[in-house]
Amino acid sequence: MKNKIDYKQLITGIKKSEENASELIEDANILLENNRFARSFTLFQLAIEEIGKCALITSYIIENDNSKLGKLLKELSKHKIKTDYSISYDMMLYKYLNDKDKKTLLEAFYHHSTNLELVDNFKNYSLYTSIIKTEFKKPSEIITKAQVETHKFWAETRLKNAKFYNEVLIDNFPEIIQARKEIDYDDFVKKFIDEEKEIIYKVAGDIKI
Repeated sequence: MKNKIDYKQLITGIKKSEENASELIEDANILLENNRFARSFTLFQLAIEEIGKCALITSYIIENDNSKLGKLLKELSKHKIKTDYSISYDMMLYKYLNDKDKKTLLEAFYHHSTNLELVDNFKNYSLYTSIIKTEFKKPSEIITKAQVETHKFWAETRLKNAKFYNEVLIDNFPEIIQARKEIDYDDFVKKFIDEEKEIIYKVAGDIKI
């Protein structure tokens, strides 16, 4: 690729995506306060995608493989991929929670990661007149206040987590990149599952994975 994006610009990308997510959430809250639920949902979702953009860039930096820049640039324009990556900020709280809250978080993680298509559909429903069960519906007839408030919670929670962890990551990227080289990722995942298997199996049983 002729136009390389240097490390400084990648850091700028993380910071500006984070700032834009914050601005989108501010605008979404103004719409929510004025009962404009449909477009409020849209902006909360766009904020979540900007947060996912932060996660995509940090993942690329940590992986430290310049040959994957083209893949990163493509993924930065994919809505469902950005939503998926935003979920990673939820799991960063995991080790600090008690068993009950760990189970709740894993259930939410599974629900969000398996309903990316649905979320993307609702973003479209929040913008356009849509056909629902053979009937035309306006966004205001589809998007509810409860849906918006749930989306608000996840957008604000992920932004808060992203701000904290991005600051830590940016200050320590060289050390993190080196540590990543020394970790066997498959072994890391296996160890996590072994340590948390009781909660994971409980979640799997409750939601019938």
